[in-house]
Amino acid sequence: MLLTGASFAGAWYLKYPITLVYERFLSAAVASYIAAWIISIILYIKSRRARLIDINSYGDSGNIIYDMFMGRELNPIFFKRIHVKVLLLRSCLIASVSALYFLSIRVTQIVLS
Repeated sequence: MLLTGASFAGAWYLKYPITLVYERFLSAAVASYIAAWIISIILYIKSRRARLIDINSYGDSGNIIYDMFMGRELNPIFFKRIHVKVLLLRSCLIASVSALYFLSIRVTQIVLS
């Protein structure tokens, strides 16, 4: 978080247009929505080959749509090393903090104008 704050402060000092993310928020939201669907479909297909012990009991009803939204596999792992839930949680938290920085900078610019 300190690195993110320092990079924003450096961008502010160098007069880089840091409100670019705020101004293009809709396209970023659509891209993340599409990426979420792609990841969900890939994880659902991958869960068909998972061991029985790794399957969520609530996500194994036989209904494809229900199983996909309930989460068929408890802890999806890629390449026996990458825990998908932890990776996505970390990137979402970093993106949320970044979005709050951008929003606060934009509000500050509006107030000071």
